[in-house]
Amino acid sequence: MSIRFALLGLLICVMVSPVRSQSLRPALDCGRTAACLPMELALGRGYERIVVRRDSLGDLLRLELRVRGRRPQEAPREHSLVIAGSDETMGCGEFMTPAGVPVLGYSGEGHPIILTSAGELEIMDSLIGVGCPNCAELRTVPGYRVAGRLPTPAWDLWALGYDPRTFGYSDTGALYVPDGAGNCIEVRAVGRFRLAAASACSGLEEVGNFERPVSGLRLQPAEWLFRSANRRHALFLRAGACT
Repeated sequence: MSIRFALLGLLICVMVSPVRSQSLRPALDCGRTAACLPMELALGRGYERIVVRRDSLGDLLRLELRVRGRRPQEAPREHSLVIAGSDETMGCGEFMTPAGVPVLGYSGEGHPIILTSAGELEIMDSLIGVGCPNCAELRTVPGYRVAGRLPTPAWDLWALGYDPRTFGYSDTGALYVPDGAGNCIEVRAVGRFRLAAASACSGLEEVGNFERPVSGLRLQPAEWLFRSANRRHALFLRAGACT
């Protein structure tokens, strides 16, 4: 009888014990996923949900972020996302991993989908931002009115190895970004990234910046204006070095 009650007690303990969320880490790179780009990871609102781990010398060892997200075929819930780094990576509010965070695109709600140690994770949380959601804009010519907004991989593009002069764009709201491995990736504010023809990343002509004014448009530091052949719109870009 005592054995039966012991087994029953053990079963009850298992049933009522809370399920601990699995710790996830961003994947090191895109791996075999072709339509994927490294993007910066930036801290947003909710610092009380960040646990900072330091080594014996007081140097930053890792951040543990409790973020709401959704994995494929699962309901949204809180996940523990663990990011390694150093204090030097915290400039400008970003937490930059050396190679960025592999991103597959955006959900129908516009949430970024990243690759982790356990597969895909849709970030549904303001605690962290992925990429720079409003760093690129389509502008009408003439007039330079905003006709659409596009995400870019980072505010500091050069830190992740990107050169905006190699980008391309469409009049329908796509940004084309070379991934460094010979692929041209189509990026939109909503939807999975897609492989595009190499000619889409045909390069841009810089037509204006802070030191090179454009008639009818006042550009601030870290703002650029580009044109591309056979495009009705111009591409306005915010990008600068994080110092």
